[in-house]
Amino acid sequence: ALDVIGNIKTSGNILANGKIDSTSTGRGSLIFKGGIAIAKDLYAGVNVNIVGGITAGSIVPTANNDDSLGATNNQYLNVYANNFVGNFTGNVSGTVSGTAG
Repeated sequence: ALDVIGNIKTSGNILANGKIDSTSTGRGSLIFKGGIAIAKDLYAGVNVNIVGGITAGSIVPTANNDDSLGATNNQYLNVYANNFVGNFTGNVSGTVSGTAG
């Protein structure tokens, strides 16, 4: 094992060959005890599980009419927005303006 007190700086890439699935904030091939700052794009190979809130700009699906937000058995409680553009399926209650059909 390599134990370092202080900073590690590299001008190249860091490759970790560990293959442990991450199942919590304390388990995985690479574990950080502090925050992570990423200056460029982030790609995850399978799932991203976030404990806590997400602050984001735009959330864009990978393709048109291909992805869902929430699931049949795991739905969002409320959606707060100024405008909705799209189609509603199911029941609508409250004050609604616009046209149907």
